[in-house]
Amino acid sequence: MRRIPGGLVAVPFLLGLAQAQQSAASLSPSTKVETHLLPPPHSSVTTTVVSLSEQFEGPHWCNDHGMYHDIYSHGEVPNVAMLNRDGTIAFKTTLTASNLDRIHVTDAAATVDGGAVATAIVVDKAGRPTSFVAQLDNSGQVIRQITTFPFMSEMTCPAEDGTVWVFGWDFMSDNRGLGFPYAILRHYSFTQGLLKVAPDWKAIGDRVLFGYHVAGGTAVACTAHKAWIYYGAGHQFISNDEDANSFRVYRVQLPDGSPSDLGVSGFARTTSGDFYASLNDGSEAWLGLFWLNVHDEVARWEAVDTPGNFTNGIRVFGSSGEDLVYARLAWEWPDKLEFSTMPPNMRSELLSHATHEQEVNPAPRFRRGETVKILIQGADLNTPIQITDRKVLANIQVLSGKGTYSNEPRLEEPSFIIDWSQGPTAEPPKALPRYEVWFYANLPNERLVYVVSYVFDPVTGQGYVYLPGRNDKDYRLNVHTIIRRVEGKWFYSWTKWDAVAQQLIESRRRLQSVTSASRANPLENRPQ
Repeated sequence: MRRIPGGLVAVPFLLGLAQAQQSAASLSPSTKVETHLLPPPHSSVTTTVVSLSEQFEGPHWCNDHGMYHDIYSHGEVPNVAMLNRDGTIAFKTTLTASNLDRIHVTDAAATVDGGAVATAIVVDKAGRPTSFVAQLDNSGQVIRQITTFPFMSEMTCPAEDGTVWVFGWDFMSDNRGLGFPYAILRHYSFTQGLLKVAPDWKAIGDRVLFGYHVAGGTAVACTAHKAWIYYGAGHQFISNDEDANSFRVYRVQLPDGSPSDLGVSGFARTTSGDFYASLNDGSEAWLGLFWLNVHDEVARWEAVDTPGNFTNGIRVFGSSGEDLVYARLAWEWPDKLEFSTMPPNMRSELLSHATHEQEVNPAPRFRRGETVKILIQGADLNTPIQITDRKVLANIQVLSGKGTYSNEPRLEEPSFIIDWSQGPTAEPPKALPRYEVWFYANLPNERLVYVVSYVFDPVTGQGYVYLPGRNDKDYRLNVHTIIRRVEGKWFYSWTKWDAVAQQLIESRRRLQSVTSASRANPLENRPQ
């Protein structure tokens, strides 16, 4: 089983991201939900041997190992790692390619023999993209590799017979805007190549979305001849059976009274065939463990009761046989994973009705990925200017503009703080004051996600924005959030941003001038 998160740092590589725009549904004061029971954990494993500073995404538990992969690099650092059951590192390795410019390891999962499979999208120094799925041995060495291009491999699931399922998109159809149908799910053998393909993407809608801000989350699970896809953006659960030549799409039904943007933060399938997930709406109002009850034409999430201390929430990280692997937190990467053996067929384990108290008409919350704060600092400012007004922030979203959908015509319209329609421009005069602008977003908690330089020429009334390039200190922070593929260039700023920024900067300058004068002439400013 392989699971992809629906709410961490957004890194749209070639196709991009999509943000949920739905508003939360009103919640009743008391919602009755049928619940099952999470058994007490029988064991645990520490995960601290892999440092967050290494910028790995994981661990995702499969076949009794935890897998990590680096979302984005230039092949200069390890980008795949495996964690043993005893908490030690099995290997750290670097996937690369000839003439490499940048590589996005999109997924990695452990195999039954102690090795791993990994998918990656690569761009060479000439700007040519490709994609592959690689087979690794238990030391992390690549022993076989299949080029899948123009099919871009986003998620993978290794089967028990050594074959591998890959879920992805077609570069020529999506990136080049040709829009022809293609198979979104493909079954490969590392010795025989492509085995079979599932029906085209039109079976589940007009567009298949990938990336860490896909509304509702996306996940894939498999056996040797079956594969399942949870596709939160379309509220769909997809079952593909090769032997029966069956491809079924089930409508996902969210729990009664839940907000419409409830999404999957973790997903798992046990060997008995039960599906579990941790669901979260990005706030603390809806955190919980759920079992997917698939019947008729519906896949319904049903609550699983979690006795004990889960005050910080719960997040599923995978499975191991009949064990559900989880951590007692909502979104952050864990220091420890716990293992609970789940009873087969949760339907027979129905216990009782639990009452979940919810807010009536809860106050508006920032959604995941929304810009929540901006700081302007440097140059002639003694202290940073802070922007937290939601009306202002609504128009200034980091996750907009270039780096989202490459075939979306609106990308050339002004967004973020840049007027993309005018293209790159020359560097403004160095004599003009240069400010650093820091952007904070909810991912899921407030943190710094993007930094740019900002210059305004009062004579011409023109503003400029610089996106840090590869040799600049904030480059890696930025591309770990969103890759715009125009880094290292100056652009004209958006006039809406100029109006906000210049008003605040001028007000601060006047205040600093008055304060400075008061300190220089204290008697002249003394109250009479």
